[in-house]
Amino acid sequence: MCGIVGFYNVSCLKSRATDGFATIQHRGVEGSGFLASKLDGSDFFYLRRGSLAKSLCDSDEFYRWEDRETRIAIEHVRFGTSGSPADLRNIQPFMHFTRWGKLAVAHNGDRLDTQTVRQTFLDGGMVFESDSDS
Repeated sequence: MCGIVGFYNVSCLKSRATDGFATIQHRGVEGSGFLASKLDGSDFFYLRRGSLAKSLCDSDEFYRWEDRETRIAIEHVRFGTSGSPADLRNIQPFMHFTRWGKLAVAHNGDRLDTQTVRQTFLDGGMVFESDSDS
């Protein structure tokens, strides 16, 4: 069971994110991730850690991040039910570059048919960056 918080069109994201992480930390302790951007989807700030959210919020990168113009954010704490907890690629949110632009996703839940679905996609030429069920 993971924890996810999303923010849309709010200011002061740095302090809100810190409060949000404090609220959901009990939902997962294997890693934490944070992604923020402007409303138009530009100027992404993306940070993932294989540690508690407090470590992410106390990091130099998070401290130096200027949040004046960012208004959208996703934060995630991981409690993995599949995928290696030591693999940073399994920490969400996931961010990808698509032909339509950047896409960020955070997921909480289990897929019982993960291996079957994964193999179907692999057979169709899809690529995976993690071994989690998300």
